[in-house]
Amino acid sequence: MRKLSVSLLLLFTLPASPLFAQEFTTAQILAKLDEKAKAFTSLQASIKNLSTNYGVVGVEQSGKLTISRPKDTPRIFFEISEPTKMKVLIDKGKGTAYYPDDNTYRDTSVDSKGDALQYLLIGFGATAETINKGYKSEAKGRQMIGNVNAVVLDLTSIAPSTAEFPMLKLWLDPQTWNPVQTRVGQSAKTYYDYKYSNVQLNRTIADAVFDLKMRNNASKQ
Repeated sequence: MRKLSVSLLLLFTLPASPLFAQEFTTAQILAKLDEKAKAFTSLQASIKNLSTNYGVVGVEQSGKLTISRPKDTPRIFFEISEPTKMKVLIDKGKGTAYYPDDNTYRDTSVDSKGDALQYLLIGFGATAETINKGYKSEAKGRQMIGNVNAVVLDLTSIAPSTAEFPMLKLWLDPQTWNPVQTRVGQSAKTYYDYKYSNVQLNRTIADAVFDLKMRNNASKQ
């Protein structure tokens, strides 16, 4: 009988490493996201945002993201606390960005029934059907993000509704299937990276959370 070398014995007795992590197909990843989306009602998470513009990296922003979807239409509240303050609320067919430092705001209309709003939920509350309407999906193996051996999914625009941000990339924790990082890109050199932590799903969120708390006499830009 041939003798096993010491190195080969170690290979079989050491704990499984990322080298042997299970690989998932595109269909399997979409099925996991679809399962999550069908149970989704809310999200609360800490978030860090870093922009890259034509290869030039910007200043990292940090804050919180809150989403509630008790029915079909999501309410989204995004608050940046560092390095400068900004609050964004998307609710009831309107989007408002408020800048507390100079007490100004901007308004825009939002189609509450359109696909674009649903795409903001990709990775948390967007079904596979919704994703497939706007993007072609492709599994891209694994990549370490912090201490997570994340499953990578590339999304490429195939519809006018996703043309503004034609490239998305999700780094998904295979234990929870929550994104640990999302990249929203206009090109290979111009994109936004969002990193998530302290993720809490499907908890009751009070209406008071979706309040910009604008000060008196705020000026419209």
